Amino acid sequence: MLTAENQISLDIPDRLHMGAVINSGVWRIRTNTEDYELHGEPDIITVIKQGRLHLSGHVQRMEENRTLKEVSVAH
Repeated sequence: MLTAENQISLDIPDRLHMGAVINSGVWRIRTNTEDYELHGEPDIITVIKQGRLHLSGHVQRMEENRTLKEVSVAH
């Protein structure tokens, strides 16, 4: 499950090759969100949510007797 805490932990500075920035004389590494905004790519949270929507569309079109469909309808 994607919680607010998970979202914060996913916004860690793991793309070190993109470089650091200087703010008020202090160097720091860009976060994923800053990096994606700078380069015009979606952030990881958006990608996860889009993937979940994509999968839910497949599940909705499945035959009723499929296990994944039965589990998703039961919850």
